[in-house]
Amino acid sequence: MADHLEQFRQAARQWLAAHATPMALKDAPVIGLIREVNSTAEVDEVRAWNRAKFDGGWAGITWPTRYGGQGLTAAEQLAWRQEVAAFDTPEDGCVVGPALAGPVLLGHGTDQQRDRHVRQILNGDHIWCQLFSEPEAGSDLASLRTTARAERDHWIVNGQKIWSSVAQFADFGLLLARTDPAAPRHHGITCFLLDMHAPGVTVRPIHQMNGQQTFNEVFFDGVVIPDEDRVADPGGGWRVAMHTVTSERIDLGLRRGVNVQRLLALASTLVDGIRPADDPGLRDRLVDVYVRAEALDALGRAGAERAIEGGASGPYGPIAKLIGAGLMNDAADLAVDCQGTRGLLTGQDAPEGGLWQAGFLSSPARRIGGGTDEIQRNVIAERFLGLPRG
Repeated sequence: MADHLEQFRQAARQWLAAHATPMALKDAPVIGLIREVNSTAEVDEVRAWNRAKFDGGWAGITWPTRYGGQGLTAAEQLAWRQEVAAFDTPEDGCVVGPALAGPVLLGHGTDQQRDRHVRQILNGDHIWCQLFSEPEAGSDLASLRTTARAERDHWIVNGQKIWSSVAQFADFGLLLARTDPAAPRHHGITCFLLDMHAPGVTVRPIHQMNGQQTFNEVFFDGVVIPDEDRVADPGGGWRVAMHTVTSERIDLGLRRGVNVQRLLALASTLVDGIRPADDPGLRDRLVDVYVRAEALDALGRAGAERAIEGGASGPYGPIAKLIGAGLMNDAADLAVDCQGTRGLLTGQDAPEGGLWQAGFLSSPARRIGGGTDEIQRNVIAERFLGLPRG
């Protein structure tokens, strides 16, 4: 097994060296380790990268070969993630398709749905978004109000979603809607595959305080969805959603790290003749961020080993998300403080082109998306520690 993994790694390195540029410290993301997608050009880069991986035999490491995947194990998937991290690629752009929609289709979809969508997710033809959260149903997802009414061989959808990343660029969306208002709220929800170009779908980008427009509001006015695009049985959407949310929290948690080496370099740079790392208070905060980053990395390795052994994800998802989101906020705050008065600047006037300031303005959202900190604590307490509800 060890020899096989080393051969896999060597082949991956050779392919990456031929198709990507090694990641220089100055180009590496600082917070979250994900480059946000905010333009059609950036989406086109994601599509081209996914197509290159697909053509080169590196897409869908653990997905069935029938759909263009490699049919390998979580061990190879982890090895790929580690190797690709050393290169400057859009690997983490538009992740809903490969990280969420694809696994949902493989686990709950019909053969027809899988034949229609899975290969297109891998080869970059289809970009996906997630249509779960609503203005009054974010963390309390089960209280969603978007409705889908059955009519013969199709459904009529009305309602609104919010915080839908890259929805303005998406070809398809994974949608949750209430199909039985009389049923207990967790049992009256159904999951659908939505064509984002269908009549009645309106997407409005949200202007964020970091200057980007990654999130969106999405409105549905009499949108028709064929019944063949329903995932699982009517009323079975909560089970599908939990599959998705579990994958999302693991994925988001392990992506929500901090570029510690770049933060250390920043803290070692003279600011008005003073090195920030020489300040005892800043140095203590730097050590705290370093230790927590190492803990998050260790948690990721433990979760990966559990997956390789075939075990359930357990508490790794919510713990990783909780630790990662808090770490990002504290690291961004520390980075701005390390810049002294120049920390008040933004854009190209700020140190490093304002990357840390952008991270500072982006990091609060990391404690909300995918379930708030409070939700993660409740999940850990109730589901894994067996504590009673308050």
